[in-house]
Amino acid sequence: MNHSTYLPHTVLIAEFEEYRKLKTVEEKEAFQKKIKAEFDKKTPEEQQAYTEASEKGLNAIGERVEELIEKVEMGEVASIVSLAYLSRKYFGKTRHWLYQRINGSIVNGKPAKFTAEEKVKLKNALQDIGNIIQNTSFRIA
Repeated sequence: MNHSTYLPHTVLIAEFEEYRKLKTVEEKEAFQKKIKAEFDKKTPEEQQAYTEASEKGLNAIGERVEELIEKVEMGEVASIVSLAYLSRKYFGKTRHWLYQRINGSIVNGKPAKFTAEEKVKLKNALQDIGNIIQNTSFRIA
């Protein structure tokens, strides 16, 4: 296979789909042996490209899982706390701005997300709101 035409992401997607359909341990072990044998036949450059694509794909999956977890958690918070209040008081932004980041809306051609600093600010804001609620609950006789 010519290295210039080698598309590791395409191969990885096909392999993942094939593996996902397997039911038994034996089928999965046979698949893994087949993939290892195919990997061993590749040139060192193709092996490197395959390995890099695998790592990149796994990292992307991990990031997406984290985003989905955050989105689910923020969905629950949105049911409890006014996001308009949260965005205005703690970020000086509109509710729409906060919803874009929670939902990963496309803004300027890219999914909107919180920066590292905004995540810290959000964490502190939620802790502050939690403290306000807790202190208020202590005052109720």
